[in-house]
Amino acid sequence: MKNIAKLVLLFSISFLAIFLISTVFRFLTLRIDWAKRLPVKPETALTLLIAAAHWALSLSLFSSLLFAAGYSIRKSYSTIMTLVILMSLSFIFCFGISSILSNIKAVTPAQTTGIPLGGKGLMLSNSLNRNETVVVLLNGTTEPLGPRVSSIPGEPLVYQQSSGAVNGGL
Repeated sequence: MKNIAKLVLLFSISFLAIFLISTVFRFLTLRIDWAKRLPVKPETALTLLIAAAHWALSLSLFSSLLFAAGYSIRKSYSTIMTLVILMSLSFIFCFGISSILSNIKAVTPAQTTGIPLGGKGLMLSNSLNRNETVVVLLNGTTEPLGPRVSSIPGEPLVYQQSSGAVNGGL
């Protein structure tokens, strides 16, 4: 009984330690990668942490299995007992952490601090130069082909009821 308790304790502590350390390192690498590029979709720290934890789960499971199996061989524990204990602990830890991560993933993430784009009066411009043509979509992105005002430098403002886009190419 003492051998079983030692094996369970060793597996549990090594699994949790490797899981936490590898999750932190993976989270930091994902955060650095996220900071290097402009994201297409805003990612919160929670989504990065969940992705890091999913990645760390397999690494920590494999490492702690090797560590516990090596310990049981060194101490000459029963092979059948070791296999049953390690398989059941692996199932419990993987199932438990996966279900916790999926429950956390289902929680709606916090609002990002970005400015919502596409409201009424959206101004489209090619550059920040004041001498460029600007198109103002009066209904925003909800009706991109709807009414608009065009401002061409040196000419009066032009109002268009619709863009009159032609299907079929040039």
